Amino acid sequence: SPGGRSMRGGDDTFDGGSGDPRAVPISHQEVSEMAAYYEVDETNECALLQLVREAVLCPLPWMYQEVLDRNGNPYFYNAVTDESQREHPLDEYWREKITDLRLSLHRAAHQQHQWQIFFTSNGLPTFYNFATKEESRDPPEGIGEEAIVAQMREDIASRQLQPLGRNPNMEAGSGEEDE
Repeated sequence: SPGGRSMRGGDDTFDGGSGDPRAVPISHQEVSEMAAYYEVDETNECALLQLVREAVLCPLPWMYQEVLDRNGNPYFYNAVTDESQREHPLDEYWREKITDLRLSLHRAAHQQHQWQIFFTSNGLPTFYNFATKEESRDPPEGIGEEAIVAQMREDIASRQLQPLGRNPNMEAGSGEEDE
């Protein structure tokens, strides 16, 4: 576990006196530490952070007890098997869940970007799947009018990019830039 800390769980909650469902105290630092422990890039893998948060809050399995050795380092005692271990009993479980979700998100993103939208010289959209080499005049499942318009806007913006700066010799509004 991160920094020698165990994952935690329990019922230390606060309802603010309202009787509403109780908030479970958790800080972003705890999630950041656990994300680092499980090698989740919190900047680029935000979709995994809810799972990391669950790992922070998840209680120890009922048969385990966290114990500290003479040096204050945690280990986990299993009362059923009478065995002790250094690794948190749920580490493998959470690593597997994080890996599975990461792969699922990667596949979904890959599928989302397989189909690309192109436009003919008369402005009609066509669709091409780079993975299957399939071409279609009909929008594939999941690509609607919004996506087509968004692609048009992105293409227009791309045509106006000047990564090295605009020509200072061109007069604004002369129309020569657009040709």
